Formats: sequence, C-alpha cells, structure tokens
Amino acid sequence: MKDHSTTIENDFWQLEINYWNTIKNGNIINYRNLLHEEFSDWPSITDKPLRNIKSMLDFLEKTKSGFISLDFEINEMYTSVIDKNEAIIYFTCKILAELNDRTTVSSDYRMIHIWRKENNKYKLVGGLQSKICDDK
Repeated sequence: MKDHSTTIENDFWQLEINYWNTIKNGNIINYRNLLHEEFSDWPSITDKPLRNIKSMLDFLEKTKSGFISLDFEINEMYTSVIDKNEAIIYFTCKILAELNDRTTVSSDYRMIHIWRKENNKYKLVGGLQSKICDDK
C-alpha cells in the first residue's frame, strides 16, 4: 500500500482495511455496523444495484456460504476527501478465495467506496465494483 499524504486519508484507508477484514472474517454483525442506513452497492456479479442493507447482507451471506476462506490485496489506492466527514475511495482489489470444493479462484476488481461520518461514526454509504478482465 502507498503512503497517504494526510492523516484524514489514513483514517479513511483504515476504515477500508477494517471493512475488508470484516468480510474476510465473515463477521456479518460487524459488517452490518459499518453500513449507513441508506447504503447501496453494486457488486460486479449482480445485474442491478443492491439498494438496501438487507439485500446486501443476504448477498454476503449467500456468497460467504460458497467459500472456505477469503483474502484480499488492495492496490492503486486514491482517496478523494470531500471534507473531514466524507470521502470517496478508489482502488483496485484482488480477491482470493478457496471454494468449498477446495479449488482456488482469484479475480481483480476496480472499486469505489463512499464513506460518511454521522454521529461520530464513519459508515459506508455506497460502493461500486467492476471486474477487471484479462484481455491482453
């Protein structure tokens, strides 16, 4: 990971790392606590956005059931700090998974996450993922 030029950027990136560790550890309750009440996300494997927390939790629970383990590598990070209460995080992420049949898969994604601070807590407001294809 690259160094970030400001403390606030570091704070937002720590939120991002915590988010991914929560997914990696499969902790649905902690994951739910990271989400803003108006959260929406568009995972690359869905044909439309998931517009509420329940649909995202259902999606995560279903996805998680197909894995033995999950890991991630975040690269090419960029933070656009709107103010001390909100930021847009742009990054690429490699997701590594061991499936229930013991096969492993690895996929690269472009991602955007939007974080907002309300009541002294940062929450994830929205996200977008796009799979990076190997067309080389």
